Amino acid sequence: MIEDDQALQESLQLARENQFKEADEKFIQGDGISDEELQLLLEFYRPLAAKLKLLGPHFHLAWRECLSRTVTLIGFARSRAERK
Repeated sequence: MIEDDQALQESLQLARENQFKEADEKFIQGDGISDEELQLLLEFYRPLAAKLKLLGPHFHLAWRECLSRTVTLIGFARSRAERK
């Protein structure tokens, strides 16, 4: 029973990672992303940007790229919210 639960959790995690990879690739290429994909990307990039900033100057370039993506995604989310 516990092994089945663990296998299910691992399967769900893998599916979520694959969804993220697909959404991120679409975003980077400039293709359209769904509201669900937008939310998934925001859930990843927002906390990552905060964590990279805390790590200091060694991670500055990674933080800037992550922050840039986060700001762009937030802009998309606000624009979509205004249209609704």
